[in-house]
Amino acid sequence: MFLRFKKVVRVGWYESPFNYTDSFGRRAGYAYEYQQKVAAYTGWTYEYVNAT
Repeated sequence: MFLRFKKVVRVGWYESPFNYTDSFGRRAGYAYEYQQKVAAYTGWTYEYVNAT
């Protein structure tokens, strides 16, 4: 049996071609979508930290 553990993972966020914030303030991009797939499998929740 596979057990999922609730865990908050802090992730640095920066604007790039793979990470961007759309005009409505939603995060999007290839890297973001990949992280969401990983979160669905692991049960993790991401806390994004804005980087400069």
